[in-house]
Amino acid sequence: MREPANSEPYETNGESSGRHRRRNRKHGRGGNAEAPANPQLKNVTGNFDFYLLSLSWSPGFCATPAGKNDPGQCAPGRKFAFVLHGLWPQYEQKGWPEDCGTEPADPALVQKMLGSMPAEKLVEHEWQKHGTCSGLSQKDYFEEADEAYHSIKIPAQYADLSQELTVDPAEVRAQFAAANPKVGEQEFVVECAGNRYLSEVHACLTKDLAGRACNREEQAHQCRSNAVVMRPVR
Repeated sequence: MREPANSEPYETNGESSGRHRRRNRKHGRGGNAEAPANPQLKNVTGNFDFYLLSLSWSPGFCATPAGKNDPGQCAPGRKFAFVLHGLWPQYEQKGWPEDCGTEPADPALVQKMLGSMPAEKLVEHEWQKHGTCSGLSQKDYFEEADEAYHSIKIPAQYADLSQELTVDPAEVRAQFAAANPKVGEQEFVVECAGNRYLSEVHACLTKDLAGRACNREEQAHQCRSNAVVMRPVR
């Protein structure tokens, strides 16, 4: 994994150097930011156990009513495949913190993220709901999200899907694991909408962005169908 240069835009080529920059994480109301989350403290910045990296299959989102009203991501000619939905702090036992602060998204940082998260409203929403719970500064959180996104290699067959494809979600999971041998199948969850359309692939990561097994709650979200549709990149 790479260490972003402070003066340069975030990388968007899917390559990583194998290094991870350890960032200064605050733990709300005191305590050790590296320790397990305190279950008694809800929605407190820095109080979480692991990250969930959400990769959204953009053609699926763009077929929904929300997507059809999102010109940033879904206007004609916007040919996105898997995009960064978000990097979400999670609790090990159940649930996740959200809306841990009120600091608005920095417009300059929002613009830097558009190569990975192709809609300004999405970037702003992800900071407010999830980033404020990370214990990181806004700059560090967006760098961490971008670094996590580019640390996961997308299987080549999904980079520019030109025709509708019916897939077995278990096979998609295996392909992601094969493309990311340092992560493995237990770290990936493939989600589908209505057991008909592939919607997202999730990767469970430590606070240092290393692969780790997903918890029981996240594993329960695995798509149960043996055949779902991946809409084509338009």
